[in-house]
Amino acid sequence: MRPTLLLVTLLSLNVIPLVAQRATFVGVVHDSATGLPVSGATVEVLEQAIAAVTDSDGRFRLEGVAGGYITIYVQRLGYSPGTVGLEFSPTRSMTVDLGEIAMSQVALELDPVLVEGEESDERLREVGFFGRRRTETGTFITYEDIVKQNPSNTAELLRRVPGFRVFVNGTVSSTRGVPSISQGFAQCGVQYYVDGVHADGSDLNTVLPRVIAGMEVYTGSASIPPIYRVSGNPKCGVVLIWTRSGGRSP
Repeated sequence: MRPTLLLVTLLSLNVIPLVAQRATFVGVVHDSATGLPVSGATVEVLEQAIAAVTDSDGRFRLEGVAGGYITIYVQRLGYSPGTVGLEFSPTRSMTVDLGEIAMSQVALELDPVLVEGEESDERLREVGFFGRRRTETGTFITYEDIVKQNPSNTAELLRRVPGFRVFVNGTVSSTRGVPSISQGFAQCGVQYYVDGVHADGSDLNTVLPRVIAGMEVYTGSASIPPIYRVSGNPKCGVVLIWTRSGGRSP
């Protein structure tokens, strides 16, 4: 019996566990009434904490989804959220096309906002937002303004600010001294500060509109507060983003 036991032991040592296969889910989110793509919608796999945001064409891509029963949850401000439940068992790396997911618009009923005065927002008072709004030349956007505009992303907030150009990919440039759209961002890029920290090189849209307490937008060197002027880039603007209670986007 001893050789048999030894053989069983050796066979057990030679068993190599299989690596769990993962799948990629893709699809398109569109408006059920107009048929137009819905950008800025969040698509999540609830059981696995995997999420993506739809692009300007409404497309999304969820990578690394493990097999089993999953619930895909889709949400966007101004639309009724929706869920898609399914069960699958991938035997190899695969891509699953979920096709088109329709979302229905809903009328937003926001809670009443009581505004007792500028100084009621302690966060903006602490960082000097209200003081600069009284003395500096620039565009100042409050949380109440953001709620009214209901932007899909942070870059969209700058579309209505004179002197700035927002591109499809979410990048922003100043129109001062810009000869063309293709060269504009490289020649006159905008400087970003998030809670007072220089954040150039990062994606402006990583800070979600819902966490922003206020924004300050300056379009030229003469209007930029001295502490936020960057040498070597005198013609380009500066955007200051102040988050609510210092909170950041995930």
